[in-house]
Amino acid sequence: MSVAELRAGLTDLIELLPTEEISGACGSMEAALADMVEAWRGSEHSAAEAAPAAVRTALDELEKAAAGLEEVQVGIASYMREL
Repeated sequence: MSVAELRAGLTDLIELLPTEEISGACGSMEAALADMVEAWRGSEHSAAEAAPAAVRTALDELEKAAAGLEEVQVGIASYMREL
């Protein structure tokens, strides 16, 4: 494999990583979580506490995934500069 082919493959890989989509989903989930908390404020229903906590946990994991993908992109870009 030539350096040009390697660069092209790595560029394709970077473009396939769903970093922007996951970051956008995080923003949407943050807004949904805020709406959920506000809608259930003062409610005695068990979901008023459980659902926002579950969404927060999922959001934390999604944010970790987005950060990991960003690290991968930076690493690939750094490697490509060294080629």
